[in-house]
Amino acid sequence: MVVDWSSLRAASGRATALPAAISRLDADAGEQAFRYLAGEVAPQGSLYEAAPWVAAEIVGVLPGWSAVGQTRGLRVLAQICVAGAPSEFTVRYQGETVALETASHRAVQDSVPVIATLLTATEPEVRRAAMNLLSLFSIRAAAAEAALAEAAESAADPAEREELREAIKDLHEWNEEEDEPAVVDPALLDLAARRKLTWWDDPDRTRLGKPSLVWRVRAGLVARLARHMR
Repeated sequence: MVVDWSSLRAASGRATALPAAISRLDADAGEQAFRYLAGEVAPQGSLYEAAPWVAAEIVGVLPGWSAVGQTRGLRVLAQICVAGAPSEFTVRYQGETVALETASHRAVQDSVPVIATLLTATEPEVRRAAMNLLSLFSIRAAAAEAALAEAAESAADPAEREELREAIKDLHEWNEEEDEPAVVDPALLDLAARRKLTWWDDPDRTRLGKPSLVWRVRAGLVARLARHMR
């Protein structure tokens, strides 16, 4: 698929620099590229127009990357998967006009077959990143659960098998709706932003209630930060 990146918007302007940043995920400057991409398409949980095309591009090249590149690519996909956008923000994607959030999440979650193969990768960091990403799915939640369950069934390591089962529980929790929003101290949110913490900075993935996707991401971030500061 040929993408006219100059016609797409990212956080800092036109998305022309994003393809080069994607390719750098599998290079020595990959961590810097990860931070740049996350900040351009899903800063602070808000999606920008280029997000679905970035996701699709990463999914297409992910199988051929090194373990480090795959882990970074999966982390970018996770950032897109948990970010949101107002329903009135639409894009023309795959021949139809759809909400930006729907297009972005679909671009990530239609990749279940690709991500599922990484659950059996040789490197544990790739397996864990793939597991974490699948536990965030909503549109393809059933397919994600099936992939996680199959991996758990075949896992030789009991600890990893338990991690996969916990990921399934997280998937269920992620897709449950709460009646009331979680109460979050704005001062903690401000501190988190100033420290530039992200969803994946802490391996503890406990989440608070979620009346909306963006609120869920921020609430989970604050919960982790509070525990880290104790």
